[in-house]
Amino acid sequence: MIEYKCPYCGQNNYADKTKGLFNNWLSVIRHTSKCKNNNHEYVIHKNFGPIHYTELNTLSNRELRIKYPNISIGELNRTLRRNNINIKNIVEDNTWSKDKIILFLQRYYKEYGKIPSYRDLDSGLSKSVYPSTASLKKYFGSFNAAIEAAGFTPNIQNGYGIDTYGLDGHLYRSQSEAYFADNYLYNIYEYIIEPNYPSPFSYWKYDWYVPSLDLYIELDGGLRPERIKEKIALNNNLNRSCLFLKIDDIYKHKNMQQILG
Repeated sequence: MIEYKCPYCGQNNYADKTKGLFNNWLSVIRHTSKCKNNNHEYVIHKNFGPIHYTELNTLSNRELRIKYPNISIGELNRTLRRNNINIKNIVEDNTWSKDKIILFLQRYYKEYGKIPSYRDLDSGLSKSVYPSTASLKKYFGSFNAAIEAAGFTPNIQNGYGIDTYGLDGHLYRSQSEAYFADNYLYNIYEYIIEPNYPSPFSYWKYDWYVPSLDLYIELDGGLRPERIKEKIALNNNLNRSCLFLKIDDIYKHKNMQQILG
């Protein structure tokens, strides 16, 4: 059971004793606005309670949204500014320019060790904090031109690999995806291409789902190890069977039975 109390003075009830204990975080928020010990170190969220400003400065936007699903970055930003708290990670600026996009791309590379792909920029998670691929095309003419302007070598075509049609007629984002579909799934299993993860992670996609095996499949190209760890943990929590395959491994076997052992 949640104990609703002020993070500054520890009080857990109304000054008016007839009202009893605080019964939600909104009642705590109303109290802290008048609390004499309030030094503005916390943002108190109506759903998640107190969040210390150091956590907001330590976690990236992506990590914040995973830890606090559906939290509003804009709401946090406005609260921090009202409290005169210096922030470095919480950014909600929908006005992009060439210079801002270049700076973003360089910072992204520094944080993640890679340049972003189409999927990274246009996922539901990142829409409020990353420039869209449309913004890159607007200011630089193309996605790859923006990458070059930031001082990097562009990803091949769409940021994933070479677009390749599979035998099933689907245009896959890489030759490896098409190879796997052609050799492990096509005319062997009924399968669903790119089903979404459940809410609040519906901006993520599996590569395939095979109903007869009750098996989700993800190909791991090795570019986003932290994202793979997050997906493995989420599937474990969901009690879902999800096969994560290294790209190199799909060329070492002949069929799904060999892969599954």
